Amino acid sequence: MEIVPSFAVGSAVGLRGFMSYIFGATLGRLGVGLVSDAFGWQGGFVFLLSGAVCCIVFCILTHYSVKEMYAKRALEQAQQ
Repeated sequence: MEIVPSFAVGSAVGLRGFMSYIFGATLGRLGVGLVSDAFGWQGGFVFLLSGAVCCIVFCILTHYSVKEMYAKRALEQAQQ
């Protein structure tokens, strides 16, 4: 929530909760079940592994974006 402007924190928290509980529960039950049913246990594990890899990649991208944002903010404050 540190990268969200102060006026939008409530909306960001609400959206995050909605995505977590609604889409997370749906994919956890329906998505993995359908993939496992169609491709067997190996397909289900590959599906979960690909989700974990995507999570790691997105966390790294977010980290670098936040570092860049803080560097720009520090540069702007130094110029003032």
